[in-house]
Amino acid sequence: MNWIEKMIAEQCPNGEVEWKTLGKVCNVVRGASPRPISNFLTFNDGTPWIKIGDVGTEAKYVTQTNEFITSEGVKKSRFLRRGSFILSNSMSFGRPYILKIDGCIHDGWIALSDYENTLCSDYLYELLKSKKVQYYWRKKVNNGGAMSNLNSDIVSGTPIPIPPLSIQKEIVRVLDKFSELIEKTDEEIALRQKQYEYYREKLLTFEDGEKRYIEDCIEYLKTGLNPRTNFKLNTPDSILPYVTGKDIFNNRIEITDKTDKITIEAEILINRRANIEVGNILFASTGTGTVGRMAYVEKYNHDWNISETLYNIKVKDFIYARFFMHYLNSYNARSQYEGKISKGSVPHLKISDLMRVKIPLPSLSRQQEIVATLDKFEALISKLKEERELRQKQYEYYRDNLLTF
Repeated sequence: MNWIEKMIAEQCPNGEVEWKTLGKVCNVVRGASPRPISNFLTFNDGTPWIKIGDVGTEAKYVTQTNEFITSEGVKKSRFLRRGSFILSNSMSFGRPYILKIDGCIHDGWIALSDYENTLCSDYLYELLKSKKVQYYWRKKVNNGGAMSNLNSDIVSGTPIPIPPLSIQKEIVRVLDKFSELIEKTDEEIALRQKQYEYYREKLLTFEDGEKRYIEDCIEYLKTGLNPRTNFKLNTPDSILPYVTGKDIFNNRIEITDKTDKITIEAEILINRRANIEVGNILFASTGTGTVGRMAYVEKYNHDWNISETLYNIKVKDFIYARFFMHYLNSYNARSQYEGKISKGSVPHLKISDLMRVKIPLPSLSRQQEIVATLDKFEALISKLKEERELRQKQYEYYRDNLLTF
């Protein structure tokens, strides 16, 4: 028996934790929207108007808003005091946030308040994020049809464990230890990332020496294929990853369960055009937030292939591929091509514009020295991110086990 089980045995009647629905221990309401909202907005004095864009995906608290509403707007909305919880009721629904400000919410939010006599706020936060509660909500919403949203009735009817406050605080204390480790790792990653960027700009700034356009430095530039006219994604017999810009992070390909899949036949068809080889560089040409992402092809055995939005580049023998990639990540290179990315609904960088980027060509030995230095930073950052992922899994494991009772 661990110490929390011992506390439960000592403090709970018959050694069992009491369960109640959220609606029994707090006030659950939906937000309200004054309409038309434009008539009630103010960007100066007023009451904070809380939108989904005011909170980060990893944030715990709502600390500020970009917009405010007038006193008349407050009367037609839902006003909340700091300490209240809010949940988005659509799209990525159910993510909890705690208000650190007074403010108003629209009808895209559900609010929980007046819980303090029964629940510790940090305990409630961990509980709402737990797998058990999130699964309960997804099941209820999915049973309501494709267009169903999380509503206040579902939230009110959610069963939750309510141990004594002393036990809630002990659970929070344990979970905070894991959160602190994650935060420290995040700080270390940010520091190492700044060091990498500093040395990248310092090492890749050349006032003198030979420079050439990209078109003079490559053997070829090819792309993958568009699935709409050539094949279908994610069919029952699709088993190989179909890589796009969203699967590239930190100069590496990262295959996840969200990566699209293709068949073996589609991979063969794509590679007739893409001609993937080890040592090539992939450059994302298209997509919001993905243009300019790059990856070095470390291995390839016809076990994945690329979309038409990725440029597959093979460089000539007077330039190292990883030097080429590091330079294209630098400010000096980005300042040459970022201004040419189209500003439409789907940003895109044309091949012709990328080809006219100039690259310095120090000796191969100097290129190798630069690559060795920058690769060390990349390897360190990658290791730290793996450590962070491990810490996150540990935190989630203990959170869900401690809250199962």
